[in-house]
Amino acid sequence: MVVLEQPAAAGSLLGKRVLLCNGSTDPLVPPDHPERLAALLRAGGAGVKVHPISASHGLTPQDVAAAQTWLRG
Repeated sequence: MVVLEQPAAAGSLLGKRVLLCNGSTDPLVPPDHPERLAALLRAGGAGVKVHPISASHGLTPQDVAAAQTWLRG
């Protein structure tokens, strides 16, 4: 779910990295919300990676693996 109502202030997130893992069959989060949230964070200068996973709403081993890879990068 998009948790922000407006873009982050310009420059407020410079140098910050964000990983958004989302289940492609999540019944609670509309499919367009991860990209919408990413855009709001990017407006503040954050580097955002959106990583859809073939899953529902719960945490999966694929989420953990994606986070491990992202943290190493």
